Amino acid sequence: MTRPRLRWYSVSVDTLRTFGLVLATLAVVAGGWFGYRWWESHSLEREAAALIAQAKQVSERLAARPEMAGGEYAAGLSLLGEAEEAYARESFEHAAAQARRSLAVLDSILDSLAGGEGGEAHFIAVHGNVQLRRRESNVWQEARSRESLAPGDYVRTAANGSAEILFADGTLYTVRPNTSLIVSATRGGDGGAERSITIDYGWVNLSTSRRPIRVDTPEAQARVAEESDAYVAYEQEAERGRFGTLRGSMEVEGRDGERVRVDESQHVVQRGGELSAPRPLLPAPELVAPPESHELSRARDETVVLEWEPVEGARGYRLEVARDSLFVDRVIEDAGRPRTRATLGIRGEGSFEWRVAAEGGDGELGQWSPPRSFRVAALGSGGRDGDNDGDREPPPLEIGEAQGYGNIFIVSGRTEPGAIVEINGESVSVDASGAFNKTIQLTGEGYSFIVVEARDAWGNARQRRQRVYVDAGP
Repeated sequence: MTRPRLRWYSVSVDTLRTFGLVLATLAVVAGGWFGYRWWESHSLEREAAALIAQAKQVSERLAARPEMAGGEYAAGLSLLGEAEEAYARESFEHAAAQARRSLAVLDSILDSLAGGEGGEAHFIAVHGNVQLRRRESNVWQEARSRESLAPGDYVRTAANGSAEILFADGTLYTVRPNTSLIVSATRGGDGGAERSITIDYGWVNLSTSRRPIRVDTPEAQARVAEESDAYVAYEQEAERGRFGTLRGSMEVEGRDGERVRVDESQHVVQRGGELSAPRPLLPAPELVAPPESHELSRARDETVVLEWEPVEGARGYRLEVARDSLFVDRVIEDAGRPRTRATLGIRGEGSFEWRVAAEGGDGELGQWSPPRSFRVAALGSGGRDGDNDGDREPPPLEIGEAQGYGNIFIVSGRTEPGAIVEINGESVSVDASGAFNKTIQLTGEGYSFIVVEARDAWGNARQRRQRVYVDAGP
């Protein structure tokens, strides 16, 4: 019987050291990655909890006032309730977004009460290039969040602009890009005020509260019932209007007096002076993958696959991917897609929102799917543009004038993409362009400081300080 021969190999001490160093480096990177995800998750949870607490504080200050029944106050409480439900489901990103909207609505009420004359409506969110022209002026100016609007004021958005406007009766308008409208108030048949807007061109989504509202276009007029979600659009060159109801109902009247009722999940098209018969809206596609708040890394992921369920009767699909929840800062806008999936190359860091709508044979757009988000992180990318030698230059940091009411302040600014930002020690979400926005609450009364710090991947930091006055109020 032949005995097996043993084969001996020699391994140098340097090789073992190198191998051990590689294993240690991988362990550190893996630990850092999971640590970062744990920190980010808990940071978002804390931010959502803080925003909910701030909105509750403002709502309690308003609750004792008898004039707070319905209207904006009810809308603010409804958003706060949605934020609390999302927080209970551990959907912290959605909870923070709804709480931030609730706080903006409730803050606008405080502004109205403090200033006496609150106006017909308020901007509660402004994104990109949005301009405002007062009735008595010929000068266009930059629109600002929480600024009031009165009858006769004009609002217009550029291709990269969108805004949310809340009327005193609780109706919420989302003004899409490339839209021009006028805030107006007419008298209803019972002698009461009928709040309305007139659209010169563009697209407006609206959600009514406890009162119906009116929307005029150059060729038709829509009366949207209470507790309804709808859209009204007008294409100036084609002289064509589009009217759709997502929830509730509305009645559309053409210039010749013809009236058409549009029930839930229906739409009509106006061409010239004629209105089409109501037709069903294609339902929203069901999103399949990736899951909500999916995490990717530029270090290991080159693509992301977006997938959704097919919609019966659809001739194609429209896909939008954007850096903001209103889909103003769009990075992808693709119409007529025949397939129910799309593979996207990863080009930058930050948080992104995506949604899909089905397209019908007549070119009509169906209902949008509820948006989903995914995040691309730069952690572990090995340095900027492949430079492993590091960087000693702090990231740029610009901050605007803090907008405040009492002890609550909204801070906005911009840094470089991928940087980590903290305001008074609280973490802030930074989008793919480097922009950030956060609501904070200061304690005490009198002058105080807001400290904003941005740090890059190498630990370089830049800090800005802003002096503000804190009014604790009653």
